[in-house]
Amino acid sequence: MELMERTLTRRGLLAAGAAVSGAGLLGACNSGGSSSQTSGGKLQVTVWLGAEELTAMQQLVKKFEGANPSIKVELVNIVNGGPYGSTKLQQMIAGGAAPDVMMLNSGQFESFAARKALLPLDDLVSQDKVDLSAYWPQAVTGCKLDDKLYGMPKDLSNVIVFLNKTLFTKANVPLPAADWGWDEYRATAKELTAKLNTGSKVTKWGTILVNADWNWSPFVWTNGGEVYEGKDCKLGDPKAVEALDYYFGLRVKDNAAPTPGALASFGTQNAENAAFLGGAIGFGIFGPWLRPGLIATKGMDWTVRPVPRGPQGQAPIIPVFTDMWGISATTKHRDDAWTLVKWMSGKEGLQSWLDIYGGRSITPMKNLALSEQWLGYGGAAHRADNQLILDQLTETNRKPAVGFANGAEAQTLWNNEFKVAIVGQETTQQAVDKVCSGLTTILGRQR
Repeated sequence: MELMERTLTRRGLLAAGAAVSGAGLLGACNSGGSSSQTSGGKLQVTVWLGAEELTAMQQLVKKFEGANPSIKVELVNIVNGGPYGSTKLQQMIAGGAAPDVMMLNSGQFESFAARKALLPLDDLVSQDKVDLSAYWPQAVTGCKLDDKLYGMPKDLSNVIVFLNKTLFTKANVPLPAADWGWDEYRATAKELTAKLNTGSKVTKWGTILVNADWNWSPFVWTNGGEVYEGKDCKLGDPKAVEALDYYFGLRVKDNAAPTPGALASFGTQNAENAAFLGGAIGFGIFGPWLRPGLIATKGMDWTVRPVPRGPQGQAPIIPVFTDMWGISATTKHRDDAWTLVKWMSGKEGLQSWLDIYGGRSITPMKNLALSEQWLGYGGAAHRADNQLILDQLTETNRKPAVGFANGAEAQTLWNNEFKVAIVGQETTQQAVDKVCSGLTTILGRQR
C-alpha cells in the first residue's frame, strides 16, 4: 500500500525542507496512558522507501510472518508525505489513525516522542532482557530522547569524505593523507578545480557543499563550536562563525564547489548525488548511502577519507543518524508490535536484512557490521573503505543537530538562510544572526 509520491530522504540527499512542526497536529495524541495489548489482527507498519528497498522490505516481512504465523503485517509506504514521511504521519496520528509500527529517523522521531505519540520501550527491553550492548552505542543513543528509548535500531549512517580517484588521476593530483586538515582540504579542492577545467567554463569542481546540517555541522563541532546549547543558539559564537565561513568560502571565495545553479543541470532531485556520480566532483562529504550508486557507476574508481581535522589539528567530530522502528502509543496490538520490532532489530531480522539488501547502511548490530559480509560490500577492493567508515564510529560522535523535539522546524530555518550564504548573497555573520534570531524562539518552545 502506498500513500502519495515519495519524498526524498537524507539517503537520497534531501538537503532542504523539513517537516512542519507537529505541535498542532499532535496536540490530540494520547497523553501517555497504557496502550491496549490485544493480540491477533493485522499490524499496520509505515515506511518511507524507494522501489528497490520497498521490495526488499516486503521480502523481510514475509520472512517475519513465516516465523510468526499468527501476526500479519500491512506495509504502508508513505510517499510525498514530507521528509521521512513526517507530515503524513502527523496527519495520521492527529486523525486517530496512527499505524501500529513506524519506521522513524533521527531528527524526526523526537517530535513524536516529545508529544507522547510513541511508546517508550525501556520496560519491554528490560522485560525481555534485550541486550542493548550488542549494538553500536550510537545506534542506541540515537533512539533516545530525554534518556528514554523510543525505538529499536534498523540502520545507522555517519558521514565521511568520498573521493573520485579517477578525477584525481586525471588531474595528476595526489590523494590526500588520511589525517588531512582544513588547509589540505581547501588546497586540494582548489587544485582539482583548476586542473580539471582548461577553458573559461567550469564543469568540474574539486568539492561540493550540501545545504544540510549533516554536511556543515562537522566543521562547526570540530572547530570547537556548537549549534546550540540548551535554549541558546551558539552559531553566532566566533568558533562556529569561523567554521561556517571556511565552509561557505569553499564556494564563495574559492569557487571550488558548484553553485546551486550549476547543480541544476544534474536534476532537481538528488543533484549533489548525481553530480558526484556523474564525475563532476572530486570529493565531498556523504554517508554510506552513496556506495550503491558508486558501485553501479562504471569507470569510476573511488575511495574514502575521514572528515578533515580542524585548523589546530582537532580530531573530526561527525553526526551519526539512526533509522529505527517505533511503536505507536495508541496501538491496540502492543504485544504483536513489540514482537515485530524486536525481531526486525534483532540478530535474525538484521542478518536477514543484510542478506536481502546488502550492507548499504551500517548494520546497527556490531558483530554483523564487523562481519566479512558487511565489510565486503562492493568487493574486496573496497573492504578497507568500509572498514574506515566503521572506524569513524567513535566516542566523539554526536547526535545530528536536528535531534531535538523541534529540530525539523530548526532545519527549515537554517536551510533557508544558509542557501543564501552558500552563494554569497549574505555574509556568514548575517546568515547566522538571522538563524540565531529564529532558533532562539524555536528552542524556547522546547518542553
